[in-house]
Amino acid sequence: MINFSGILGKIIKEVAKRNSDRPDVKTADPVVFEDMQKHVEAYEKTEAPQKTSRSDMYKGMADRMKQAQKENEANPNVETAHSSVFEDMLQEIENLKQKVEAQGDREIPQPNMTTGSVGMQAITNSQGGSLSVRQNPEMGAAKFDMRIPDKTLLKVLDYSNNTINLDGKTSRFALVEYNGQKGWILEAYLNFN
Repeated sequence: MINFSGILGKIIKEVAKRNSDRPDVKTADPVVFEDMQKHVEAYEKTEAPQKTSRSDMYKGMADRMKQAQKENEANPNVETAHSSVFEDMLQEIENLKQKVEAQGDREIPQPNMTTGSVGMQAITNSQGGSLSVRQNPEMGAAKFDMRIPDKTLLKVLDYSNNTINLDGKTSRFALVEYNGQKGWILEAYLNFN
């Protein structure tokens, strides 16, 4: 199934940045983008699993963005965002749909990410250093006392839905096991070939 919250979360951030960079349009309240993200997450949990085709999924996601727009217009506590914000978001959903359809049944591309998948083995690449292992897939999460040396062979057990930007590249967190301890490291430090 498509990971809408991860992919569209990045797109929402891009739409927000483009909105704030436009001198001719008032920047939307951050709540507008937070509400978009909530709609994406709710859609992914409740409606997306019931859809029978990718086309239905994209239509459903576009419908959720239109619903977010109506809620924004009706909310007296949040200034109504310029219509270009929602138009931009709908266009991005259409662009994503076209990219996926052009790829057929292959996975949706994750821009700037390595191509590992759950169950694959990888070798750490910390350029001679060692890697911290986090208890949760977040930069601020507590770290275990152990560190993983460079060029260590690991098996990837899972991936986080959230990503961070590291040196201009988007990276997920990978759940790995090292010396009997499971923890999270950045996928950007793994080589899969």
